Amino acid sequence: FARLYDRYDVPIYPIVLCSYLTPRTPVADRHQVAVGSFAVVDFRYQTVQLNRLDWRSYGRNPNPLASALMARMRVAPRERVQVKLACLRLLAGQALDYRRRRLLGQFIDIYLPLNTRQEQDLEHELQAVQPEERRPIMEMLTSWEIKGEIKGRAEGQRDMVIRQLQRKLGPLPEPLVARVEALPSERVADLGEALLDFAATNDLVAWLDAHLPAKPHDPAP
Repeated sequence: FARLYDRYDVPIYPIVLCSYLTPRTPVADRHQVAVGSFAVVDFRYQTVQLNRLDWRSYGRNPNPLASALMARMRVAPRERVQVKLACLRLLAGQALDYRRRRLLGQFIDIYLPLNTRQEQDLEHELQAVQPEERRPIMEMLTSWEIKGEIKGRAEGQRDMVIRQLQRKLGPLPEPLVARVEALPSERVADLGEALLDFAATNDLVAWLDAHLPAKPHDPAP
């Protein structure tokens, strides 16, 4: 906030987007620093805490971001297929170019992954959708498959998670990148959720040590 205000010298409306799953207690909407009774800083901001929002309220929202952010809202385990379908329906109805549509689709895939049974349930639910609404969804999914992006989904997830890690933690040592690339596909989504709580590279190292111990010959990061 201070850097933007210093650079542009215009009013800035601060918004904090919280995308973590837990805790669900309300997040603070101000940051205060005081010395004795003197308030040095009283910084206030609006908060959007996704895990406290009901995804049903956004199922027909015209904003393209809603189709992706629903994946991080309050979703019961039994609702995962229903929410994934709602995300796809909303995304397919947006007037977006391929690159933006696929970027949002990757976000949904990473943060709302389905197991094999749930994928089958999703296919079944798609068949129950009215043809005029199902057609754009199937065309969207088919275009991703034609380009090899669904079959290469695990690779795409890794690339996206690595980019998010570097954006949050800064440049990563090559040995750490190699360990992330070696993760099984089912662990990539787990890391995508865990990285939201990382504050330093050591947090990533600890997570990898717990989920994919380094081999004896691996160089230290």
